[in-house]
Amino acid sequence: MGHLNVRFYVERAHEALAFLLLGVAPADRDGEAAVVVGEHIRFHREVRPSGAYVVRGGWLAPAVGAEHGCGQAQVAYLEMVRPSDGLVHATFLLEVRLARAPADGAVLDPLDSLGDSFVELPDRGAPRGIDPGPRRETADLETAVRLGMVPIHRRVFSPADGDGRGGVRQAAFMACLSDGIPHLLWRLRGEDRSTAGASGIGGAALEYRFAYRRPARVGDLVEVRSGLRALGNKTQHFVHWLLDPRSGAAYATAEAVAVRFDLEARRALPIDDAMRRRLEPQCIEGLTL
Repeated sequence: MGHLNVRFYVERAHEALAFLLLGVAPADRDGEAAVVVGEHIRFHREVRPSGAYVVRGGWLAPAVGAEHGCGQAQVAYLEMVRPSDGLVHATFLLEVRLARAPADGAVLDPLDSLGDSFVELPDRGAPRGIDPGPRRETADLETAVRLGMVPIHRRVFSPADGDGRGGVRQAAFMACLSDGIPHLLWRLRGEDRSTAGASGIGGAALEYRFAYRRPARVGDLVEVRSGLRALGNKTQHFVHWLLDPRSGAAYATAEAVAVRFDLEARRALPIDDAMRRRLEPQCIEGLTL
């Protein structure tokens, strides 16, 4: 595709969040300042090789977060931008919950620490093609098999996926999806990405939503099961469940909106009639993250 892979957008956003938490929810030596329990991402423009970019952001007022389906968690809004002109490459809504209370038992609240210095949520940062409603209650391997979700990726979380404390960075979940997408396209569309470049056609994610359900540890196994939820004029809506194949429980669930992409014109392509006839029977009704 010639641009930064989505896993690195997520990596940079989570690193930026760590700096946003400085002085707000300090971590102890063995733990984290906070955990991200949900995430919404919109990819607006490509970051090309050697491109300079920065991540900026702040906290949203609680009512704004609740309006966009973020419940009771504190919500950080971040933007990845080009510093030369402020062009926005991606936007993030991160649902953040403090991992630990301080030793004196006081309740830490990032908004109390920040006083009135909140940021407003611009229209470009709000969910667009993904419903910000509640996540499903049951997401496990048995349900995935029953629904007909197909396996697209399996791996063992390695030290390279780790957070330095034995846990797995949440950006590694996005990496699992990136590695599995070629298999999903082969199973659904019969498309081999190793030859797609010759045809001038690729693919691009427009929007993602994650629900992080339980932590993973280095050495844990993960299996990704995926399904097609719906089709638009140009868009395809996918749902992915990242599962522990031993217990069947979900580490995370995700929904994505993606398009086929003209690599020369750098724009989305409509779903043609032949592709639609192939894909529509594979849609799984009611599939959610």
